[in-house]
Order: sequence, then structure tokens, then C-alpha cells
Amino acid sequence: MKKQTLLLLFVGILFVGFTTSCSKKSNEGPKQEDNNGDGDGDDNGNTNVTAYLQGSNYYLLSMDSETEAKISSKVVKDYRPNDSNLFLYVWENTYSAGTPSGPNSFGAVAPWTSLVVAAPAGWSGFGISPDVDGHPGGAQLDLSGVGNDYVLHLAMKSKDNATHVVALWDASGTDYRVAIGPAAFNDAGAGRITPAYTDFTRDGEWHHIEIPISEFTKQGLIYRPGNPITTGNVFSMLSGGVAGKTLDIDGVFIYKPKK
Repeated sequence: MKKQTLLLLFVGILFVGFTTSCSKKSNEGPKQEDNNGDGDGDDNGNTNVTAYLQGSNYYLLSMDSETEAKISSKVVKDYRPNDSNLFLYVWENTYSAGTPSGPNSFGAVAPWTSLVVAAPAGWSGFGISPDVDGHPGGAQLDLSGVGNDYVLHLAMKSKDNATHVVALWDASGTDYRVAIGPAAFNDAGAGRITPAYTDFTRDGEWHHIEIPISEFTKQGLIYRPGNPITTGNVFSMLSGGVAGKTLDIDGVFIYKPKK
């Protein structure tokens, strides 16, 4: 399986309303924490969701416009798919579109990414990429400001027991993985087993998950200054090859949590 190069199907409908580009916000200085916030919480997804909006220095990969407006002054980079120079690609048609309903993970009535494993390929995956027709499309994804005191945030919900792989990529074209689920993820095609880092309650409700960036840098992830991601992927997920397993994911971003 050449999952790193098979970026074939743009799932634009899953990001309706995401129209901002990947350009940096006009305020290029350090983003300040919201010291007057009133949310609190942990990384298990069972608390006031405003806790995840009270940090600083946000790098967006997926977020609805209503929620983004609440943190716009703290957004360093906006790398959400925009159907221009950043795309969400399903690899080799290995997912089909799901049927999202109800509010998203931040309580907004807005789309999120809902996918269903569509094997018989025996695997499934998608990536967020600056490529156009397999070639660099001009976007330059600079995450060099991200350090080990940052976290990757995502929200998930499900009623099945599938384990999913979450991967961050750097400009070397290498992916660095953690698994979310009840067991390790066996990517037989790539000869890789990814241990389960955490799991969430499979009750059909949204759960917020935070993974320290150090979990990726200790594997070798490096966001080098002057070496942006211009091709390949910045973020990807795998869900295995069992047809019908679902992946509902929302609120994907990297940020510095409030202390």
C-alpha cells in the first residue's frame, strides 16, 4: 500500500463553510493566553469544551467558522482544507462519506469530517495535503513555532471499537504515529504496529483528546525553521480495513494549552 502518495479523492463536502486560506494571520506576534477564561477540563473529553479554546498559538487543521471566531486573535496559522491549495484527500476511495447529524464537538451546528471505511481494499486512510494532482500546489505549511509544550487536539465520537492511527508529518515526508483505540494498530501493509496511546468512551458522544507533541517528536518529528511542508501531508489518519467502521472527527488543531 503506497498510502503516502495515493491522494485521489477530495472530500470537499465534509468541509463546507471552511473558506479561509492557509495564509498567516495579520498579527504575527506571539499569541496571548485568554487569562479571563472560565473553562476548565482535562483531556478526556468530559468537561467544558471552552477549556480547549483558552490556550494560545493555535495552528488550525479543522475547525468550524463559528468556533474559530472565538479564538481568531490567537490563531497563528490556518491550515484548514479550503479547496484551493489545501485539501482533504481520501486515499484510493477507502472511505465513503458518512452522515453527520447534530452539533459538532464545540456545540456548533456545522459540518465535521464523517467517514465510513469502504474496504474491500483491506485498509483505509486520508490526509490533509497541499498537493494538487500529486504535485505541490504552492502552499507552505510552517509549523516551526510548535514545540514540545504544545498538544495536538482532536475530538472523536463512535459507537464501534475500531482503533485509528493519528499521524503528524514533517517536511521530510515521514509520518509519526499514535493510535487511538482499545488495542494497537497493525498496519500490515507497511509492516508497522502502533501502540494505543489512549482511547475514548464509545457512546456516540463527542470526546476531546489531547496528545502531547512530544509523543511525535520523540519518534523523530522535526518542524524546522525555513523548511515548510510543501508536498505530501501535514496530518493523516488510518482506520483499518473492516468495512462499515466509522470515523467522526472534529476540531483538529495544535496549540499551547493554558497553564
